[in-house]
Amino acid sequence: MAHPDQQHLLLRQILQRIPGLLIILLLPFVMLAPYHAPILFATYYGWLTAVFMFTALRTTLGVANTWICSVWYSKIDWIQKREAEVTSLLKAEPNMDLPAEEFMTIKDIFHVIIIPNYKESLETLVETLDVLASHGIAKTNYKVCLAMEAGETGCEDKAALLLERYSNQFHTLNYTVHPKDIPGEARGKSSNTNWACIEMYKKIANPPRVSVMDQKNPPTDPQVLKHVFTCMDADTCFAADYFLAVAYQYTAMSSHSRKAVIFMPTLLFDRNSDQVSFFVRLMDLAWSSAQMAFFLPKYPFIPATSAYSVPMELARAVGFWDTTWEAVGEDLHMTLKCYFATGGRLRLIPIYSPASCFNVCGDTPSFYSGLKARLTQLRRHSWAMLAFAYTLRQCILCLFGRGATLPKTYFQDPHNGTESVYSHLRQFFSPFFLLYSMMEVFIWSIHLFFVGFLTGFFVPDTVVSLPFNAPAAHAYWKFVTGSQDPPPVDSSIIYSIKVSSYLTIVLISTMALTFVLQEGYYRWSTIGRWELNNPSPTPGAAGDMHPVLGKRPATISKRREWWRAVELVFIPLIAVVNVLGLMTASFGQLWTDRLDYKVAGKPVSDKSPIALTVEVTSAK
Repeated sequence: MAHPDQQHLLLRQILQRIPGLLIILLLPFVMLAPYHAPILFATYYGWLTAVFMFTALRTTLGVANTWICSVWYSKIDWIQKREAEVTSLLKAEPNMDLPAEEFMTIKDIFHVIIIPNYKESLETLVETLDVLASHGIAKTNYKVCLAMEAGETGCEDKAALLLERYSNQFHTLNYTVHPKDIPGEARGKSSNTNWACIEMYKKIANPPRVSVMDQKNPPTDPQVLKHVFTCMDADTCFAADYFLAVAYQYTAMSSHSRKAVIFMPTLLFDRNSDQVSFFVRLMDLAWSSAQMAFFLPKYPFIPATSAYSVPMELARAVGFWDTTWEAVGEDLHMTLKCYFATGGRLRLIPIYSPASCFNVCGDTPSFYSGLKARLTQLRRHSWAMLAFAYTLRQCILCLFGRGATLPKTYFQDPHNGTESVYSHLRQFFSPFFLLYSMMEVFIWSIHLFFVGFLTGFFVPDTVVSLPFNAPAAHAYWKFVTGSQDPPPVDSSIIYSIKVSSYLTIVLISTMALTFVLQEGYYRWSTIGRWELNNPSPTPGAAGDMHPVLGKRPATISKRREWWRAVELVFIPLIAVVNVLGLMTASFGQLWTDRLDYKVAGKPVSDKSPIALTVEVTSAK
């Protein structure tokens, strides 16, 4: 079989260039269509505004829903809830002929926690492991793997010292070393995650089968079905209820439904937001808000972002993580890979327990250094534009029956042998939502900015026309119409631009509401839930131990001051910067799919235990 990087190479190269080519084609479109195809121009202008309106409204609802559900999640005893359901099920139908997997409880599920890291400080890893070790089920249900990189000098010494310190804090604690310079692999999180997950799978499965794509009736391993991978960044900290909620959602499903599901938390930048510039803070606020736009009940597609959980059985079935350059945005790429492999059956379930994250920071506390670091991260995030080409390619291959899809029998209920009508309808409609989501994020956001900007230059006498450019716009209009006394701009364009402008003004209040809701969600997540049922004299303080959530990270931000609300006036600037990042990636991918993979810096905790630092130095 050809290496994944060489399969359908010509099709990949063509589709990869579509976003950049579409941007280039916008210039003649805006220059010529207002006169030669006014209805087409007015329709597309109105459509872009409608997409923006839908996205903004969905973001507001998504943030509100996330806040409400986070409060609800914090009040649930997941272990008791699942045990009560199993007891009720056994009492109602004591003679049911169902496999034991249908009656699994939270205590039956093992969490294989993968922590990819490269040149991470020892303090960062210590803080992350301290938080995980504080969880009530850590010793019985956590199998932690430190995914080290061979390119880091002394990585095995560091891992060995951490194993010595924490080996009795988890069910198991292992480390893997991902070799460097494997032919065909792209450097980054995806290749390291893939290596670590396969190594952990080999320790658990009997016998290990790396992929079942080519099997008509792929077998399942009962032991594998009890394990769920959770992939996270080295500086990410989870509260204990994230893993409890994942285990509950997973066990509450039927055994065949568990084969096509991914769980994902929201992201909460609450570790050092008081120490970074307003630019970095707003960029990450917009990033988390954009993620929450998909966190709506029954919304068909939710992209994984940074941290997520994948059942080991599903990861095994799809051949684990891809390691090509196309998978640089490993979280979104894995979501798409599983989606297509399951034939659209994949369920994406939000878990309303936020992953606590750091904002990036520069080498120095200066504004410029932080700006540079965040733009470096933006470039890497924007390179996930390759996911758009991947989506198009998989849709085309599936259309012609050449997609890498698991057999239908793999997902059928063994008791009735058929899939529900709802499942069939979801499989039929979900590709359209998926394509819409990809276009919304990677194509139409750019086009809205670009078309609006160019219209102000080339189309005269509209509400978006630039006053200083009026003579040039009229001169160009005479040129394009070929008349010294040109006809006015078509009324359909005037009407479309006017309505769009009014809607944009109205949506400013919607965006303001979004960030008010974000602040409420932030305060609940950083204060309210840590104070709930917490007998500590300093509930929610750095390092505080919550009876349910576990230990609070040692590094947390101070409470936000009310006056920082003035920063919201820079939101339009943040939107423009994000669009420019996507445009840069689109043009860059006209030439290559390779990215000079650089990770922006994160702060080092000065509050976590650092006694091991001396030992590391002496061990080398």
